[in-house]
Amino acid sequence: MQLGLRQTINQKQTQSLVITPKLRQAIEVLLMSRLDLTQHLQMQLEENPMLEELIEELDEVEITDSENTELIEDENNDNESNEDAALDSELDIEPPTEDEIQPDFDWQDFLDDSISPSERVAQEHWENNDGPDEDVAQQVSLLDYLSAQLQVLLIPQKDRQIGEYIIGNLDSDGMLTGTIDQIAEDLGCSEEDVDAVLALIQHRFDPVGIAFRDVRETLLIQLSRNLDFHDSLAERILLDHYDDFKNYRIRHLSQVLEVKTDQILAAVDVIAKLDPYPGRRFTQPSGSQRNPRAVTPDIVIEEIEDDYVITTNDRGLPKLRLNTIYLDMLQQKNSLDPNTKSWIEEHRGKAIDLLKSVYERQQTIQKIAEAIFEVQKDFLQVGINGLKPLVQSRIAEMVGVHESTVSRATNNKYVQTPQGLYKLEYFFSSGLSTEIGEISSTSVQDKIKKLIDLEEPAKPLSDQSISLMLKKEGISAARRTVTKYREKLGIQSSTKRRRKWN
Repeated sequence: MQLGLRQTINQKQTQSLVITPKLRQAIEVLLMSRLDLTQHLQMQLEENPMLEELIEELDEVEITDSENTELIEDENNDNESNEDAALDSELDIEPPTEDEIQPDFDWQDFLDDSISPSERVAQEHWENNDGPDEDVAQQVSLLDYLSAQLQVLLIPQKDRQIGEYIIGNLDSDGMLTGTIDQIAEDLGCSEEDVDAVLALIQHRFDPVGIAFRDVRETLLIQLSRNLDFHDSLAERILLDHYDDFKNYRIRHLSQVLEVKTDQILAAVDVIAKLDPYPGRRFTQPSGSQRNPRAVTPDIVIEEIEDDYVITTNDRGLPKLRLNTIYLDMLQQKNSLDPNTKSWIEEHRGKAIDLLKSVYERQQTIQKIAEAIFEVQKDFLQVGINGLKPLVQSRIAEMVGVHESTVSRATNNKYVQTPQGLYKLEYFFSSGLSTEIGEISSTSVQDKIKKLIDLEEPAKPLSDQSISLMLKKEGISAARRTVTKYREKLGIQSSTKRRRKWN
């Protein structure tokens, strides 16, 4: 018997799932958010000549009607002006002068003169801005805002350079990152000059206390602007007992300063109203901080005659259709050469697949949304307390699709409900057992948050106490479950929430 390696050809029949380009595109379109879909359709509109954007024909009718209306109104106005002129000539009435037409007062005289410097800078920027209007209001950065104040000061050029250097070395909180000696060494000036300019910025610039070197310094500067609190108990606490203040040692402060606890609490409340980080209310320079993005819902739920109507929101999406010019060219088969005909048919196939994918996406999202709110109908009426436990597999079974399809259709999709704007994913949650059935974990988290919001700062609720309180309401939630939900809400433990009087 001879053993050896041989090459042979065998035929074997197997079954495998092949993802065609059409199926891949349908999956990608379903997974896209509304913004991504809009950008994708715009890109396809530019790349595929077989696509064109549909323009409503009603616009032309409305324009024609409006033009006719304007013509009629112009004729009526001409007739009325002629009649008025004839009437004026009969009564010998002189037309009003320009001074009589224009009021003898300036509207700016009636403006509230108590606006803050930041609002005044923003108003002047708006009045002097000759550029195009922007869709999103742009806020002034801390660097630009302070630089604008520095430019209007009548100070020597040397002090202006020091001020620019100080402003350029502030972090996002408004804190000075360099030291006085470093700034003096870098600019080749004296430390006294740097101190003088720094004090000018801290006390005269808005916001007050900017360019601080530590939090206590900005708090003291802000407190000094109010004469009522000069040499007050709050100032004494910041100057001599700052560590006790940070650790909220109320009883110790009361004993050391020999005042009542209520007086200490009143002084602490005054300090608490100050801004420890005055630079945080400004945006970051050079667009490093993103502007908030407006969210457009994919699904809209409206209450009409005691019933809830669920519709897909197509507003804002490009309405595409096949290009009629190329379709007419395909009808003329004899006038096209084979290459041109093949090119048009190829792009027509891609365009049809795209339009079908978008249509199927909208239909799938609507069916899934209808199934979700068939279960969560109580939420539309009473809010979070009406949420029920719901998993994606149940919706997949109701709609007749795979669970992965439900996941793709709800990912980054939003729904506008009578209770507000929510992500579709928000309505999926596990359940906890109660005396009357199951309750959504989202509802339990909301109850936990409300209990913690109402707790006494000196005696915060432990996770075990919250568990017992939920049990009294008929909700069975173990301590570890409460801990998990509390951490998910970003709430600290009871030991870190406690405010003790030491």
